[in-house]
Amino acid sequence: MDKRSTHWADVLIWLEKVANSCETKEQAKNCERLVWNFHRKYQKDIGLATCFDNTRDIDRKLMDLTLPSFYLKKNNS
Repeated sequence: MDKRSTHWADVLIWLEKVANSCETKEQAKNCERLVWNFHRKYQKDIGLATCFDNTRDIDRKLMDLTLPSFYLKKNNS
């Protein structure tokens, strides 16, 4: 990520792009760390509840990648 903006909304857009590009369990785990870093950095600015609300869809995408059912579906196809 280029250092263009540190506004939380810009970072959230970047996080969504990273999450959408994840294809493996390892990539999803690394992206989860980025999401937690987002929470730590911006919880004082926008509130922890807002952080979790804004990253809910990202968390769902990452969870789908890390669940064993994803691998079963992908390998059987």
